[in-house]
Amino acid sequence: MPAEPAPISDRPVPTGTGIPRRVITAEVLIVLGLSLGQSGVYAIVRLLEKLSRGPLAGQTTTLNPVLDERPYFDLTYQLLGIVFALVPVALVLLLLSGQSTPAVRRLGLTLDRPVRTIAFGVGLAAIVGVGTLGVYAGAVPSASPRPSSRRPSTPTGGPSRSSSCPRSGTRCSRR
Repeated sequence: MPAEPAPISDRPVPTGTGIPRRVITAEVLIVLGLSLGQSGVYAIVRLLEKLSRGPLAGQTTTLNPVLDERPYFDLTYQLLGIVFALVPVALVLLLLSGQSTPAVRRLGLTLDRPVRTIAFGVGLAAIVGVGTLGVYAGAVPSASPRPSSRRPSTPTGGPSRSSSCPRSGTRCSRR
C-alpha cells in the first residue's frame, strides 16, 4: 500500500534543494513584511491620520521632503533611505538563490512565457490603479458647484486694485 503524499506546504521545492515550501514561504513573507509591509502599514496609518483632520481634498502634503538644508547631505540621506530599503530584497534573493537555480528563476522571473507574464503584469497594474483611483474618488468631493474663491475683478476682468491680501487678511493695493 503506497504512503499518502505529504501536504502541499511540506513538500520540498521542485528544485531538489530539500527545503520545505513552508520554510521558503515564511522567509519570503518575513522579508516582505520588513520592506513592503512596513511601508504599506505606515501609508495606511498616515492616510487615516490625514482623514481624521478633515476631508483630503482640502489638505496638502510634501512628496519629497527636504531631509537636510544642505543639498549634499539631503542627497546622502535620500540615497541611504533607498539603499537600506533594498537590503531586505537582497536578503530574499540570497535566501532564494540555490546552488543550481538562480533566485530570479525560482521567483518565476523568466521569459519562458512572455505574453502570459506581460498580461499578468498589466492586470496587476490595473488592479493597483483601480484601487488608487477608488481612494482618489473617495477623497475628491462631488462635482457640485462651489462658491467662487476668486478675488473680485474690475469691469475689464483684471484683479481689483484694492483687495484682501491672502496672507495677512489686510487690504493691499496693486502698484
